[in-house]
Amino acid sequence: MQVSYPGVYVREVPSGVRTITGVPTSITVFIGMTARGRLLSPQRVLSYPEFRRSYSDDASQSELSTQVRQFFLNGGSDAYILRVAHGASAAEVVLQDVFASSAVVTLRARDAGSVGNIIKARVSYDSARPDDTFSLTLWREVFDATGTPRAEQVERHGNLSMDPDDARFVTTVLEANSRLLVAEVSAAAANAQKGRSASAQLFADDGTTSATEAAKDAINAAIAAKGGTGSLRIRVGTGAAPGAAVLVSFNGPLTTFSDFAATIQSALPSGTTITATVAAATASDPAAPIVLTAGANGEGVIVTAGGVNDISHALGFGVDAGGVEVGAYAHVRPRPNGIVVPGFSTAAAPTTFDPIGAMVALADLTRPADVEVTGPTLPLSPPASLSFEGSGATLGVIASGDPPSLSALRTQLTALATTVNGTAAGWRGELHQNRVVFFPLEGTAQAGFGHTLVLDPTTSPTSFAADVAAYSVGTSPSLSGSAQSGHLAGDDGTPPGPAEYQQAFEVIDREVDLFNLLVLPRSTAAPNGRDGVWAAASSFCQSRRAFLIVDPPLSWTDRDKASAGITALRTGLVKDHCATYWPRVLLSADGATVDASGSVAGVMARTDARIGVWKAPAGLEATLRAVRGVSVPMSNRDNGVLNPLAINALRAFPNGIVSWGSRTMDGFDGSGNNDYNHVPLRRLALFLAESLDRGLRFAVFQGNDERLWGQIRMAASSFLNGLFRQGAFAGTDAQSSYFVKCDRETTTQNDINLGIVNVLVGFAPLKPAEFIVIHLQQMAGQILT
Repeated sequence: MQVSYPGVYVREVPSGVRTITGVPTSITVFIGMTARGRLLSPQRVLSYPEFRRSYSDDASQSELSTQVRQFFLNGGSDAYILRVAHGASAAEVVLQDVFASSAVVTLRARDAGSVGNIIKARVSYDSARPDDTFSLTLWREVFDATGTPRAEQVERHGNLSMDPDDARFVTTVLEANSRLLVAEVSAAAANAQKGRSASAQLFADDGTTSATEAAKDAINAAIAAKGGTGSLRIRVGTGAAPGAAVLVSFNGPLTTFSDFAATIQSALPSGTTITATVAAATASDPAAPIVLTAGANGEGVIVTAGGVNDISHALGFGVDAGGVEVGAYAHVRPRPNGIVVPGFSTAAAPTTFDPIGAMVALADLTRPADVEVTGPTLPLSPPASLSFEGSGATLGVIASGDPPSLSALRTQLTALATTVNGTAAGWRGELHQNRVVFFPLEGTAQAGFGHTLVLDPTTSPTSFAADVAAYSVGTSPSLSGSAQSGHLAGDDGTPPGPAEYQQAFEVIDREVDLFNLLVLPRSTAAPNGRDGVWAAASSFCQSRRAFLIVDPPLSWTDRDKASAGITALRTGLVKDHCATYWPRVLLSADGATVDASGSVAGVMARTDARIGVWKAPAGLEATLRAVRGVSVPMSNRDNGVLNPLAINALRAFPNGIVSWGSRTMDGFDGSGNNDYNHVPLRRLALFLAESLDRGLRFAVFQGNDERLWGQIRMAASSFLNGLFRQGAFAGTDAQSSYFVKCDRETTTQNDINLGIVNVLVGFAPLKPAEFIVIHLQQMAGQILT
């Protein structure tokens, strides 16, 4: 502080007091097989419903979901789940463009396994810009007891783009927002075209006035209606929102139609070009719109209202005014589901993407014109008056309008959808901007591929490729009507082996900051698959200051087999970092049993929260909740055989199933380990080490002198004193319960030169009272009067 004037100066000085906070003691990691969930990606869950949303409660592959449920029921509150499997793969479906000629998008289940085979995807062009973007509806299809399909976990992703530069690029959106699928866009989707904007008004050559002259007259009429000055806004360029909106003003009538494009061009930024055309009238195409076309591939054209002098709505320019705007990547969107009227090209065997031409062709049809839907037999029953099978009966009539326009087309398509919804059982019609789409509703068989729409089949038919109700991700048959199978079925894989578990340990080590307990639930297909993993798991726990709960093998069906097998089970383990509990427990009346590790982990968490990690998770209060019994009941004599072998018994008492043991696997008689032969002693030491490790990190890179040593002693002593007051240590006072030494005796000058600070922390363990011995004695010779 610099002083410059007479007065009082106040400066805040750090107190130098550092506080050590105890770390959590019962965060549990579960590693095993699940029906769904991301492979080798640890996810933190704080309740069983949260677990079920991500991994489901399907216990067919392993006991993991059951163990997690028991963990939370018995008092657990914090867990990490890591799904592992050998050779699991994700289901996928490859979507093609509107002509089914090129693969454009691969949808892949986010979760590996057969669960991906029940995912359905529906593509729709019902979006804000229906000829530029698309929408995806995703869901899991499940069936109730009657076989009726039901949609679960429904997701709707709208206004998706195939433009990699667009913020709504399909790959980006699904990666960030979908819990079901990810998307991969193929190289075939990289070929951009020129964007176009077409008016809703159509113009024809009537023999005296050409189509371009008619278009010019319509533009001049729109300008005159605004008092001689008309305007619109236009954007041309790359990306979803190409360039800035430019106000284009038309002062007075146009002399020729070419003046329309010239006026727009003069208002656009330098380097941006645009053309304006009206297609030449032919016998098959008697009317056409004004089409504004970008000058380069990859550029789009967007027209919006021009303010008080707006002429865009009078001409039908822009999506909001009923016009059609085709984006530069519109042709490589995945083909939509359902039967789409009109389709996307006027060619019987289409090779180009022409949605404008398709709509104009339908709007140009003279009255009456019939629309008929044909295709293979569906699991549906439409009324006899309507034909979906090509019998020649009419579905509805499209009127051209007077004069013809895309707005009139939309009105007629709306009426057509209404007719279908009111009379056609099993079908639903929806209006998507300038198209009506027919969806077959859910049926009972896999059918309905490749429907086609035929216009006026009594004359030269014009076909439009259409598609089925939904895409099925994966190749397993679907029970819902009209669902196209995917290209690769999801595979659950096989139970994990040592390699998969080792990979899981490495992932946990990198991605999980802190955990205290480790559970490896048993796999259904390989119930003994963990036999070669326990040693590596215990070493991993030792490196992370965690504790492993080891499940005994299924071969332990009675006391003698358990006592005979314990030596083999403990061989090779870091024995004071793990414990085993026997027998298996019953959760239901059907006699099925499960390992008790999840229940015991929950009891440990409950005991830690109620008293502290120094309390043995055993005794009458350590009941296993939601447990109906044990697979092997035992007597006191049985318990007396197993306890000296460090097999912690689970016993049935009048108050329930109780954890009646608290020894580590190094707690067998004669092991030579008297320091950490009990579970609470080892877990308390791990808690102290982890808390002090994290709490003393402030000392790193500080000056290695008495001032730092004093801060360390103060911080560590304050932390230990708080534990002493909670009853964590033996001893009647602080001096006899713990000590902290950090001074010249623990840290020599050589240590200082090497940058080392040595801190010695000691504590008096509070060992559990396993054996309560009561001595009874009669008072001989005493006479009571």
